[in-house]
Amino acid sequence: MKLANLAVFFSKKELKRHQKQFPCQYERIIEEGGTFRRYHSIEPAALYGEWIKATHQLHSDQGRCVYIERLNENAWYGATFDNGQLLYEHIEPFDMLIQTFAYDCHRVESILSPTDADAFSTYAERVVSVEPVEMAWMDSYQLAKIDNYLAAKIMGGVATLVVGLYVLAYLFMPKETQTLEQEVIVDPAIAFIQTYNSNVPAANALMNATHLLAETALLPLPTKGDSVTLSGRNLTVAVTKNGVSENTWQQWLINTPSMSELYRNGDSNGNGTFSFPLSHQERWQPFDVTHYLPSLRDALKRLNIVVSDSKMKVTGDITSHTMTLTLSDGLGKILVLRELIDNPAITTDSLTLTRTSMSEFTLSLTLSIHGMTHGN
Repeated sequence: MKLANLAVFFSKKELKRHQKQFPCQYERIIEEGGTFRRYHSIEPAALYGEWIKATHQLHSDQGRCVYIERLNENAWYGATFDNGQLLYEHIEPFDMLIQTFAYDCHRVESILSPTDADAFSTYAERVVSVEPVEMAWMDSYQLAKIDNYLAAKIMGGVATLVVGLYVLAYLFMPKETQTLEQEVIVDPAIAFIQTYNSNVPAANALMNATHLLAETALLPLPTKGDSVTLSGRNLTVAVTKNGVSENTWQQWLINTPSMSELYRNGDSNGNGTFSFPLSHQERWQPFDVTHYLPSLRDALKRLNIVVSDSKMKVTGDITSHTMTLTLSDGLGKILVLRELIDNPAITTDSLTLTRTSMSEFTLSLTLSIHGMTHGN
């Protein structure tokens, strides 16, 4: 099952601008309460989250919830809803999916699932069993094809770019360790692969950083916690209380248990830190970056994301391309960036996300893209 891309807007003007910037062949617009939800794709895709919302009658007074379902042996579906509206959805192997939804699963009181709760281990006590959705009615929750000459003409011009943004995964068998009579020669690429899971997945770090800032926006005034940084394998937010009363602060922690579990006391003035541990990177899955890199750079340029400090390091037959991205814009662009870098071969060791206003953010993110570049 292929999921549609989702973008949310609060005016028709914003919607029209997005349609011009990101043309597609398949689309559906859902308007509800002055909000426009644009589902789009370059190929047929499903609105599975909307189908789940309708089937399980998720409403605006239900708060935030997570839905997780096993689709087959290798693929799991996950979605987060807030007050009956889909925030995001993914189809991934179970280990990756749990990483992606770790913050949400930690925060919500219940996880809806038609799958046996024992599969969730850590979150088993929060799983609420629901009936599986009836797939026979899914036909009405598919994107409609935009069947006109203009759309076809536009798509012809951008097809190469969009296709290039999908990771071309090629599995390579690691070279066998060469054994001599008294010495073992280890390929440096194998040594790299053996320690690869100590890296931090970039997309997961960026997504959870946005989640943390969403929570700290609700801190009791005049408390400030407007910047998330990556420190080792943890995302941290320094909290400055600015004289807020201890009673007010303690009451906020009681009312927000998902955040109180992450809070650590700090200096003598009562300032502290929220610290969110990130999960480990999954096993090494190399891919050919020959076409991916120029397509990624082209997409970043279109989004007005500044790229600097580009470097390349060769380890055996693996090449790591490192770059620093900076931007100052709304949350929507950060979510688009997250989708662009959502690949297990892309890691990060430096991230700073700062809220400059209720709708504006600055981001500095170092990416390392590990793979094979052929033809060099």
